[in-house]
Amino acid sequence: MVCCGASSAHATSHLLSAALPVLNLSHAEQDGFDKLIAPCLACLSRFKAANIEMKHDADLRAKIVSGFDYKYQGKVKVYHPGVFLEMGLDKIRERVRKKLSG
Repeated sequence: MVCCGASSAHATSHLLSAALPVLNLSHAEQDGFDKLIAPCLACLSRFKAANIEMKHDADLRAKIVSGFDYKYQGKVKVYHPGVFLEMGLDKIRERVRKKLSG
């Protein structure tokens, strides 16, 4: 994985600001993942923006796919960890052995 580019890439180059997160998304796809958890809000924002841009901006997608030879297919969805906690809260409650209340 490489830096998502949230701090400097988007201020330097629009292409770079999309290419860096797409590189990470591409690696996740190639490793068979369809979900990515991004606890950093800046990374979360860059990953989501890159997914949207790659889906809707054919010119940008063509530059990244051909210029950087990424095998990106847009299959990885990006989530904040809180979403998974919220979705699985009942399952977590079921596995509690000793409550911490009281």
